[in-house]
Amino acid sequence: MSRLEDPVSQKVSPHDQLMHLRAMTIRLGSIHEAQRLQFTNWPKLVPGISTRPKDTTANVDCENHVVYIKTRSKNKKFKHTDEVRLWVWQIARWTTSILWPDTKVVFRVNGEVVDPKEPEKDEQR
Repeated sequence: MSRLEDPVSQKVSPHDQLMHLRAMTIRLGSIHEAQRLQFTNWPKLVPGISTRPKDTTANVDCENHVVYIKTRSKNKKFKHTDEVRLWVWQIARWTTSILWPDTKVVFRVNGEVVDPKEPEKDEQR
């Protein structure tokens, strides 16, 4: 691929780069490292999640459109609070915005799946 064809090397916004990569993902069925990087960084926004790079991994099943995120908490006691579940829901939304529209996200903390919680209508802004 020449430099002109590579959206990551061009001077375009990160959002535009991810949207171009999304189109490539939908068309070709594979993901770019820039997309995978989002899946290992976004969990660090969740309260109580470790920010150490080695504590979060992400694997993508391109055939079935599933993203598996595994991470660890800062402490052994980690509660699946409504706030945490809202963050997981938001990460799932962000994931569909840069991959396939029907992408499913499996988010595990310390081996346990965290179920997303969609916000109530009055919580959405």
